[in-house]
Amino acid sequence: MFLSPQFGNLLNRRNEHWGETRKCGAVMSKNIILIDDDADTRTYMGAVLSRGGYKIQTAGNGQEGWQKIQEQKPDMILLDIMMPRKSGMNLLADLKKKIPSTKTSRCSSSAEWVR
Repeated sequence: MFLSPQFGNLLNRRNEHWGETRKCGAVMSKNIILIDDDADTRTYMGAVLSRGGYKIQTAGNGQEGWQKIQEQKPDMILLDIMMPRKSGMNLLADLKKKIPSTKTSRCSSSAEWVR
């Protein structure tokens, strides 16, 4: 996955669901939570995104990820689907209950997601 520098322009918004305003301009670091049970993926993706100026929090399963989402109120969540303790699909369902307007995008390296 590659996030271009222009990605920050997409994050300029009023964050109504968290009850606060966040201006995500070039000066402010974007907060991303990376939730994946594979430690190598967390390390690699975290390093790539950190070099791009993003503030990265990681979680090794969906349950830990949900807790960090509640605490950190991130600008973006990168979420693995198949994880122990709480799957990515269950976490996403909980997130959509809390914030119905949650936008999702799917990206996979697996051919099973290609239609």
